[in-house]
Amino acid sequence: MSTTLLSNDTHSEQYEPREIVRIPKTLDQLNKAVNKRYYDFKEAHNLVQKLGLDAHLRTPHKDMFEVIMYKYLVKFRNVVNTPFWADTTQAPVLSTNRQELANLTHGKKRNVYNILARLAAANVISVEYEYNGGKVNGYLITPNLYFVLGDVEYQPEINVFTEKITVMPERGIWQCLLHLNNQEINNNKNKAELSLYLHQETHKENHQEKVQAESPLTELQIPEAEGSKNFGGGGDFEAVENSGSAAEIRKLNFYGKKTAGYAPRMAIVQPQPIQEHEKVKIVDDFWRYSTKYLFTNWNFDGNQLKEIKELIRRDVFGSFNGTDDYNKWRVFLMMRQAEVDLIMANNLKYKRTAYYPMAFFSKNYIKRGGFLSAHKWTMKERKKFTEVQHRELLNTAKTSITCGKIPRGMADRINSPRELTDYWFNRLAKATNDTEIIADYNRFISNISLTRAWN
Repeated sequence: MSTTLLSNDTHSEQYEPREIVRIPKTLDQLNKAVNKRYYDFKEAHNLVQKLGLDAHLRTPHKDMFEVIMYKYLVKFRNVVNTPFWADTTQAPVLSTNRQELANLTHGKKRNVYNILARLAAANVISVEYEYNGGKVNGYLITPNLYFVLGDVEYQPEINVFTEKITVMPERGIWQCLLHLNNQEINNNKNKAELSLYLHQETHKENHQEKVQAESPLTELQIPEAEGSKNFGGGGDFEAVENSGSAAEIRKLNFYGKKTAGYAPRMAIVQPQPIQEHEKVKIVDDFWRYSTKYLFTNWNFDGNQLKEIKELIRRDVFGSFNGTDDYNKWRVFLMMRQAEVDLIMANNLKYKRTAYYPMAFFSKNYIKRGGFLSAHKWTMKERKKFTEVQHRELLNTAKTSITCGKIPRGMADRINSPRELTDYWFNRLAKATNDTEIIADYNRFISNISLTRAWN
C-alpha cells in the first residue's frame, strides 16, 4: 500500500507541547475528551481522502474505537496510578480477540479485521498479533496516545490513501511514553515531607553558621561556597546566583533526591463497586436499546415502565450482585445488547414479534422464547467453539507423537517418548475437563508404537 503523508504543521503552529499533561479525574470525563479528539481527527482525515468511502473513517470504525477505549482507558489509568509510571517508557497494551470485539460492537466477526486494518493505517491504533503455541490467539492493540493524553507530541499524521486498505500495516517501534513532568502533582502529595525537609535543612544551616562564627578563620581556611553541598565539590557559584536564595537550592536538592533514586509515590486508585445511580443508568440504557429494536411501536405508562425495569434489574442483570465496578458492568451491558440483536435476527427469520416485556425478560420464560434464551444460545456457541479448540489440540498431540516431533521450545526438556506423551497429557488435562478427550488420548497411546515413532 502506497500512502502520501500530509503534514500537520498547521496543528503544531497553533499548539505548543505542554510540559505537564493533565488527565481528567473521572473516567467519564476522560472518555468524552478522547471521543472529541477522535471526532476532530476523523473529520480532518475524511476531508483529504480521494477514494471516497473506501478511505473514510465511518460509523463502524467509530464504534470499534469506542469499544477499544472503553477497555483500554481503565488499564491506562491503573498504570498511571502506580509507582512505576514515572520510570516506564512502555505504553500499556490491550489484549483482545476478534470474537470479543465483534460481540461488543454488535458486528460480524469477519468484518473486525478490515476495521482494525483501516484504523491502524490511519495511525489511530497499532495492532500486533498475539501468539499462543505458534498460532494467532488474538490482537495486542495500543491506541495512539494523542487521543488519551491530548499531547501534540503524539499527534498522528494524516495519511492520504491511494488504495483500499485490506492488509494490516506492520509496525516496528510504535510509541514510547515521554517522561512526563509529574513534579506539580508530587508537590501536592508531598507538601508535608517537603516542609519537614526544608525545616531540617534550615536548622542544619543555622548550626553551621553558628559553628563558623565561633571559630575564627585562618589564612588557609577558605569558606565553602553556599552551593557546594548541593551541586558538587567545588561549589557552583553561577547556580547560586541564578537560584536567588538558599531555599531554592534546598528545593532543587529535595526534588533531585526525590526523582533520582526512585519513582515518586502515587496512590493506587482501587476500582469502586458500582453505585446506585450507575445501576439505574445501565438498566435505562438496556431498556432504551431493547425498545428501539424489539418494542418499537409499544407504549407503556409510568407504572408499567417501573415494573419492567425492576424485572430487568433482577433477572437480566442479576440484581448487580458482586463487587465489580461500573466499567465491567458496562461491558456486560454491551454483551446483553448483542443478545438483543440475536433475538431481533431470530424474530425476523421466523417472522415473530416480542411479547409483553414482563414475561419476555423473566428468567422463568427461557424455554418459551424469552430474552434469556439468547444467553443460552451464546453459551452453546461458546461451548462448541471450545470443544473444537480442544479437538484441534488433541489432533496436534497425536501428530506430534506419531511423527516424533517435539513442540517448539521443549527440545531441552523432552528427551524420550515417555516425556513427550506426559507433556501432551498434562497439557490436555489443563486445557479441558472433558473425559471423552482424555479417554481418546489414552486409547491412542495404548495403540501406537512409541519407539518406532521416536526413531
